[in-house]
Amino acid sequence: MTVEVFSEGIAPVIGETCRHIGLVDTIDRMTEGDRDRCKLSLGQRVTAIIINALMDQYPLLIFSDSFRTWM
Repeated sequence: MTVEVFSEGIAPVIGETCRHIGLVDTIDRMTEGDRDRCKLSLGQRVTAIIINALMDQYPLLIFSDSFRTWM
């Protein structure tokens, strides 16, 4: 596994690890979501919660601004 990190902190590494193990795809396959109304899938939201929990625990409202760059 090759990981390229372009920003400081552990969030990109956690995001890449989740991507490498297929976490988002696995969760999305196992659940049903309203894909027409949701901007993020359930797998992406769970990944954001995991990244947030392993970091400084910013409120997810603020955290969502930089989440897209880590996924």
